[in-house]
Order: sequence, then C-alpha cells, then structure tokens
Amino acid sequence: MGKHLRIVLVDDDCDFLEISAARLRLMGYTRTICFSKAAKALFALPHLHIDTIISDNYMKGMSGGRFFSEIRKRDEYSSVKFVAVSGAAPQRWTKNADAFFSKPVDFKALDGLLSGMKGDASDRRMYRRYNINGPISVKSGPLPVAAIRDTGLSGVSFISPVEYPVSRPVTLKIKTNTQKSYMPSEGLIVWKKKESLTGYSYGVRFTQSMLSGLCPC
Repeated sequence: MGKHLRIVLVDDDCDFLEISAARLRLMGYTRTICFSKAAKALFALPHLHIDTIISDNYMKGMSGGRFFSEIRKRDEYSSVKFVAVSGAAPQRWTKNADAFFSKPVDFKALDGLLSGMKGDASDRRMYRRYNINGPISVKSGPLPVAAIRDTGLSGVSFISPVEYPVSRPVTLKIKTNTQKSYMPSEGLIVWKKKESLTGYSYGVRFTQSMLSGLCPC
C-alpha cells in the first residue's frame, strides 16, 4: 500500500529537495510533489489529496514547526502523516510528529516507515481546480474529447464519445497562466463511467513528470 502514497516533500534546500524526490521516486513513491516553501505547500494542500508530508524544520519564511502546527489544527488533515526531517537536533514539536529523521536521511529506514502507511485507495474522484500560479488550461490533443469537466493538480476528467480502457495512457496539452505555450502531459485513465447520451466520462491521473513541472523549486 505504501508505494501508492501521495507525498508532499518540503525543503528550502533545492539540492536536498531534488535529490530526496529522486530517491523517493526510485523507491517507487512516484506520487511525490515538491515545494521549496512551506507556505506554498500549505496553500496547495486542499487540491492535492495527500497522505503524507515530509518536511524540513528550519526554512525561510514558514518553519517546519509552524507548518506542522497549521496542519494539525485543521480537521481535514487529521489523517495526514507528518514526517519531520532536520540537520539539527529534534525540537519539542517534532516529538508530536509521526516520525523524525536526522539529515542525512536514512532512506532505507524512511522506506520502511512509508511502506507501512496506507494511502487513499480511491482514485475515482473529480479533480478540483487549483490556483497556485493560476488555473490550468487543457487541450485534448489527439483524443476525441467532447468536453473537459474538471482540472486540477492531480488530474482531469473529460467526456468522450469513444470508449477507452482503464489504465490507458493518454496525452493532454496543459498550460498555466505562467506558461506561454501548451505542454504535452502524460497521464493514465484511472476510472470511466458510461454516460447515457454523451458516451463515457473518464478520470485521468497525471504522471509525476506533470506534477513536477507545476511545482518548480
């Protein structure tokens, strides 16, 4: 179950952030999303449907301790696990986190911890619109799409007169208001539903490459 976790990784050290994200993805945690600022991560969380947060402590702006406090005071994140990491000694608040790792992180031990955590088993959902850098614009590319329904950082749902199998790879063209042109983005169909008049509705979950492009360090 752990390999299906949706993980948010937060650290203002971009080198550590990129290396850690790469290690996590190599271990199979492909749903890892990176943020270099805790405040940006907190702003994006309502749209990410995450299971686990891995956060540094000492960061510019919002610290890991304050980030943890904000997470724990919100009921909607009551099931989210919080793993603290730091190059310094543990602080009082880290004792209340679900786990603490000193830097350099022992990724084998971290893998053991994460693999025992359960992720959200339900992929069948509409994806909320997000507004980190502005809304997403979507073009269907070569797919015969009748209408795009909902877009979000996690994926998109659309209607098509053509029936496709679940797990079919698809390519959509995505653009935020910070980008000048549309970029091809890969995804997988994770659910479908027969519609009475319009054909089929589908949910597409974006692959990690799409998510990384929207969350630059």
